[in-house]
Amino acid sequence: MGTIIYFEETHKCSCVVRFVKDFQKKGWFRKERIEYSLSSIECTPFTNNEVIDKVCERIRKDYPNAKIFCTERLEFEKTFRTHKVWVICTYDEKGNVAGYLSHVAGKRAMWTNDIDDAEISFDLESASASSDNIRKLCGLGARVGLRSVYLNLVNQLLTPIMMITCTSKRGKEETKYFARLEDNRLRLVNTSDAARRFTYTEVLKMFEHLQTHNKNFLYAVLPVFKDNVHYKNLEAYVKEKNVSLMVQMTTKLKWINR
Repeated sequence: MGTIIYFEETHKCSCVVRFVKDFQKKGWFRKERIEYSLSSIECTPFTNNEVIDKVCERIRKDYPNAKIFCTERLEFEKTFRTHKVWVICTYDEKGNVAGYLSHVAGKRAMWTNDIDDAEISFDLESASASSDNIRKLCGLGARVGLRSVYLNLVNQLLTPIMMITCTSKRGKEETKYFARLEDNRLRLVNTSDAARRFTYTEVLKMFEHLQTHNKNFLYAVLPVFKDNVHYKNLEAYVKEKNVSLMVQMTTKLKWINR
């Protein structure tokens, strides 16, 4: 399988993870050369320990504060599973990234070569929809697409941070927490700690499924609480703690690092 080499520019602030795409040792008639990429797909596996050491030396020369990882690809995918985000790119005729979407000004897409100024999306589906809109905005023949990159911080939308409440339309009309489905029957629980937790994508799918297949309840999506809240105290807790229902879908590294 070989070892892939990737690194964080610094641990002092939020940044992208960079991968070693290619490395050429110094020879009699050639200079040492290294090429980096933001794409994990483009990273090169190395099998020679001497070469790996030289690659790490070169990274430290280019990025003195780098935190370097040398692992198998499967280990990387496991460790950084929840660190993935998406950026919208424009490509040149050779298929290379020519810029990252920074923002939209009026009806113009503004591009940047600075990844810190690129608009970062935390959800693949919404990023894909935005990419389609930017492509239409740029006109016929525009080379626009999505690319996944990794950060040295966790993308919270890829973690189980959401839950669902169910309010009965009959009887006492109580609101309890969703736990699971059993043959399309809802199993509800009394406390928030016992509620099933979802990622952002999972909660949208379950919410839609419940609304379509079980119309005996009203449903709401809430962030997981820091406290264990009994259903009888749910409304008061939401008001007292001013629980936000807003979900941040995009950001920029330069904003995070302010």
